[in-house]
Amino acid sequence: MNKLLLGTTIAATVLAAQAALAIPVMNNSAETYKPGHGLASLGVSYGMQTGNRDDSGNFKAMPAKTGFTQLLVPLTLRLGLMDNLEGMIALPVNMNTTTPAAGSAQSSTGIGNVAVSLKYQLMHQAGIPATILSSGSTDAAYDGSMDLSLAVTTNTPTGKTIYDKLDAAKLGSDVTAWNKMDVGAALLTAKRWGAFKLTSNLGYYYSPEVDIEATKKVAFPGYLTYGLTGEYAVMDNAGFMLEIQGGNDLDSRKVAGVAVPQTQYYGLILNPGIQCQPMDNLNLSLTCQVPVAGRNSQDYVRPTLTASYIF
Repeated sequence: MNKLLLGTTIAATVLAAQAALAIPVMNNSAETYKPGHGLASLGVSYGMQTGNRDDSGNFKAMPAKTGFTQLLVPLTLRLGLMDNLEGMIALPVNMNTTTPAAGSAQSSTGIGNVAVSLKYQLMHQAGIPATILSSGSTDAAYDGSMDLSLAVTTNTPTGKTIYDKLDAAKLGSDVTAWNKMDVGAALLTAKRWGAFKLTSNLGYYYSPEVDIEATKKVAFPGYLTYGLTGEYAVMDNAGFMLEIQGGNDLDSRKVAGVAVPQTQYYGLILNPGIQCQPMDNLNLSLTCQVPVAGRNSQDYVRPTLTASYIF
């Protein structure tokens, strides 16, 4: 019996309307931790934009001598609050660097949108007793088990962006997406067959109207998020995973009540990776996000190394 059933689960991702790279992925597992138990993770992620996709989905590479990069350090804590109820907080610290065609690069650093989530496990269908799940419940996992959970999440902007130089245009590098807030809910599932685990995610998020400037009221559309993850343990403490993540705006962005053309987003992202468990309570993963389709979106490459401690 495999010691490790990989526990990194599907997360949905959506591009903020002005952001030059996708909002960092937030992992949501269908399993919940027992009260007082949980997981703390630290990641290092580097994203480099390679181009843009227009309203028809056509790809266009970045213009010569221009660029956008993002160095991200995501911090995440999951904690069991009571039976079948788990809380989560995620805090991204990042630095964006924008290079224009003319002039010098501009960098911005700060704390991105803070995500707070409550997850309730609606169903746990036990199968044959197996091994402890590395990144899911502290209960024994079950071969053939099924989990179903509902997560309610709020992404709240901190507004803490520091620029290395004055630039009224800001070059699209505000780390909190201009105070855009997201509130939503997602349905999470997990199913296991021996060394193979399949998880899914389907959610809806609403973004309240915000003031970008004193004279501009911007209404962001609601959006759907969805995804599917397959994970396979090839030995006692290591394995592979492949995520498919997607997001769809339900309408165009509006400024002062007027729809802005070419602002309705769609994106589909692949996120392959490997995981290993060098110690009983330590899980390491290496993944790489790559968009494969989109509309009014950005293409990029984002490798991420994450260390998770299970307590």
